[in-house]
Amino acid sequence: MEGHPTKLPLHQLRSITPGLKGFDLVILHLQNDTQEMDLKKFLIAVHAGNTDELNNYNVAVIYDENMLEVNVQEIMREKFNCMQKAFWFDTREQKPQGHLLKNSLKPLVIGHWASSGVIDEGCCNLQGENASNVFPCKGISSEPAVIPVELAATLSECSASKASGC
Repeated sequence: MEGHPTKLPLHQLRSITPGLKGFDLVILHLQNDTQEMDLKKFLIAVHAGNTDELNNYNVAVIYDENMLEVNVQEIMREKFNCMQKAFWFDTREQKPQGHLLKNSLKPLVIGHWASSGVIDEGCCNLQGENASNVFPCKGISSEPAVIPVELAATLSECSASKASGC
């Protein structure tokens, strides 16, 4: 959805999609001019739209690490039962310098909310034997504001896996 992050038209979405219970996974890409209050209002709107019908949900926030005005991790800690930090990098942009990728990782925070207060399923779990918190993706270099499809698909698959723990 495009538009201002504090204007989530849930009533419109429900009228267009009868039976819509909410969103198991919300992916938000913050722009550099996003204010802290905008993020808080967006998360409140998502929570209000989800808690009537869903027992748990995940919100992934992708942001530029240089965003000094917004403390994404702190806001996510306030709003969710559990939070995990991950990173992604654009495999088309990055050229290894020896064995290192310098200044390559872009931050991503995933918040998990459960009505019981305990994350037991539906958590996009980044821990465990085969889990990783770094996602390589083919980004769109000409449009840096666009979330890579591979990253969205990975997060969607992770959210749908109903992994336990956090």
